[in-house]
Amino acid sequence: MNKKKNFMKVIIIIFAFACSLGMINPLQIEAKKPKLNKTSIALQKGKSTILKVSGASKRTKKYTWKVKGKAVKIISKRKNSVKIKAVKIGKSVIRIKINGRTLKCTVKVRSSKKMTGNTPPVVTPEKPVRPKPGQDIQQPETKPEVIQPGDSRETEPGEDEENVTFQYKRCVGDNNVYFYDGFTIFYPNFLSSIFSNGESCLWLKSLSFAEKALLIEEINKSDNSNELKENMLAIVETPNILIENARVKNELEERIGEEESSHGLELLYAGNPTNNGMFEAEYKAGWYTIPKSEYEKIMDEHGEFKGTESEFLELMEKINIHK
Repeated sequence: MNKKKNFMKVIIIIFAFACSLGMINPLQIEAKKPKLNKTSIALQKGKSTILKVSGASKRTKKYTWKVKGKAVKIISKRKNSVKIKAVKIGKSVIRIKINGRTLKCTVKVRSSKKMTGNTPPVVTPEKPVRPKPGQDIQQPETKPEVIQPGDSRETEPGEDEENVTFQYKRCVGDNNVYFYDGFTIFYPNFLSSIFSNGESCLWLKSLSFAEKALLIEEINKSDNSNELKENMLAIVETPNILIENARVKNELEERIGEEESSHGLELLYAGNPTNNGMFEAEYKAGWYTIPKSEYEKIMDEHGEFKGTESEFLELMEKINIHK
């Protein structure tokens, strides 16, 4: 009989323990997951705010904070919180890695400039006064308008927007050919597959002014490194393509002067071949001016943009850049 009672007691204890486990609130488990106090912020340039992680275990020792983008920077840091400051117009993402989880907050920075002024008063037009017969008509005296401090005037859209101006250009230098347009940099080494370094230097050193100009024209026709390499090898293997004479010079000057030539640009030359065979020549384009926020957006999304010239120009068209 006692054995039966003891067995029943054990069953009751196990049942009660199982019920207590089932009573744990799932919200309590969820509450233990770390959370950021903010997931999206809009800040004016120069302002600051604090991001803080809550709900993390007390045993957590490592908090890894990272900033993507140049719009904000971390100015002070504690274990589970950071203070950030808006330094540039644009967008940044703050990420915090904790216990294998990554939390993030998107920060948009806008201009700190504001339009100030008072609402202009409503002017009620006066009723015209009809003069009596024989009465002189006196014209109202017109006083010059006085602009009081704080009065607002019409402002062109985007007038207070900071702009970034940069130049698109492509260059040739050393034994490598490279393009530079503010975002694109790559180095196809076109001579090393045929010549040694010494032979490459001698070949470049032997080029005349007009030959270098024609060489650069061939480079400017290339949209990618493979096409560039093919054009360069064709010139190297066919020296007669580069001939210095009056016809070549005249033809070159006409091509440079044509508005229909590549982008309507001109060739400029900087320096002559040095003893080691290096030369420099610059292929210039017009200046681009874009809002600083658009420029920062490009840098945030692409960093140092790597691609072909056509891809670069396509990107410029997407963000409506005008020369």
